[in-house]
Amino acid sequence: MTSSRNTDTRSAAPGAGGDGAGSDAHPLEEVIGWLERAEAQRRASDAARVALIAAAMDQTVGDPSGAAARASGPGPATELAYRSLRAELATAFRISEYEAERQMDLAHRLSHQYVETLSALDRAEISYAHARIVASAGMVIGAADTPELRRRRAGYEQEVLEIAVRETPGRLRPIARRLAERWAERTLDERHREAVAERRVCIIDGEDGMAELFARLPALEAHAIYDRLTRIARAAEHGERRVPARGETPEDEVRAALKQETSAEAPAARTRDQLRADALADLLLSSDEFSLFAGSTGESVRASVQVIVSGGPGQAGRPGQAGQRPEGEAPRADGEGTDSAEGTGNAEHADSTDFGGDIDLARDAELVGFGPIDGATAGRIASETGRWSTVVLESATGRVLSVDRYRPSEQMRRMLGARDRHCRFPGCRVPVSRCDLDHTVDAALGGPTATDNLAHLCRGHHVLKHHTQWRVSQDSGGALRWRSPTGREYVDRPPGAVLAGARRTVRFVGSSEPGF
Repeated sequence: MTSSRNTDTRSAAPGAGGDGAGSDAHPLEEVIGWLERAEAQRRASDAARVALIAAAMDQTVGDPSGAAARASGPGPATELAYRSLRAELATAFRISEYEAERQMDLAHRLSHQYVETLSALDRAEISYAHARIVASAGMVIGAADTPELRRRRAGYEQEVLEIAVRETPGRLRPIARRLAERWAERTLDERHREAVAERRVCIIDGEDGMAELFARLPALEAHAIYDRLTRIARAAEHGERRVPARGETPEDEVRAALKQETSAEAPAARTRDQLRADALADLLLSSDEFSLFAGSTGESVRASVQVIVSGGPGQAGRPGQAGQRPEGEAPRADGEGTDSAEGTGNAEHADSTDFGGDIDLARDAELVGFGPIDGATAGRIASETGRWSTVVLESATGRVLSVDRYRPSEQMRRMLGARDRHCRFPGCRVPVSRCDLDHTVDAALGGPTATDNLAHLCRGHHVLKHHTQWRVSQDSGGALRWRSPTGREYVDRPPGAVLAGARRTVRFVGSSEPGF
């Protein structure tokens, strides 16, 4: 929102002199004035960014709502051009392709459907957040470029902007939804039938070994699920049902129940939110769909364990090398089958000797596609899986020298899976279990089937490489050099390179990973 104050009056800072000018002004007056100007400039800059992204889309794929697009449909060429532009923006801005697509979608809607909203942003009357809410709420009206829908969008936009200029984004959101519903051409029932087809579950990685699991469901089912979890949590609070805490083994559960029965000491209370979360995990991870709780991690989590060790070129695959064991024999967190003289007797307290010397699970355990995980979780998984392999890295560079697997499989896939860990397009984190193994130089063009000409690409970026103007070459050590359609160059180095000179590591990977 613009201010009616004169710029010159703000320049007189308190105590600046000049016949006592500004002597009665608040100490923050000048700072707030500069912040108002900076905010106005940022809003104008946001409007310019939106307009430029929209222009790039128009040049690349045209106006999807135009007459030509309606007559012929998007088509494969248009879809590939759109993907290429999305990748170009994501790499240029150093953001995910998901965020780039969100910005592209908003830019199109503001530039073609809500032009007055974009103008209000350029005049600094509203913020970028306001503009996003206006465009997002207006989606229920429809995106087609018919006279009737243009009239409806214009009526909605006029009403919502009168409120947007004086309300915060948080207050604007429910108001915008109500206004858009009044102008919508199709009823809520009709739209709901289509929205149900968009149901999905997704995961967002967080910090400290945590992640967020989201489900988009019909509102009735979502609230029913939440209600059931709440009822289970209440029953646990009242002692009518026991919900195992995260990381609790069946033996721990029995001991806790006995202690609760024989001791007057009250157990540590969990909040209702914690109980709901624990109940959800146990309901979904139970090995038997007719039972409520999973008995152990091994029943529900299928993992392969890679022990990462450093060594020189001559050490790869050397018999008796630290961390290696006879084929079919895996280290165990209870100490059996390890090189150590004593076992810990408890997976939760697996120490470095369990993995052949200097591995500390609390420090070195990592979940592929996520990052570091706590040692207790790693110990439980390690004690309950029989899928093990040793990955030998060159100490100086982190280059994968060999992969020795306890269950034999094709060696090249194992090496590349250990090297890449995820899609090798810049910024993409799709794990190799959901990637294609691609020839950097096509086999049809004479490219060899060798580790220095292969890399993992997710299906979307695999298609992008072969059907758009994106180009890639592979340098020594597995680094991929990508060149965008506009000539910009991005180098993606294999994740294993960051482990150069690192201590030995234990890595947990999905059981469907190629070669595992």
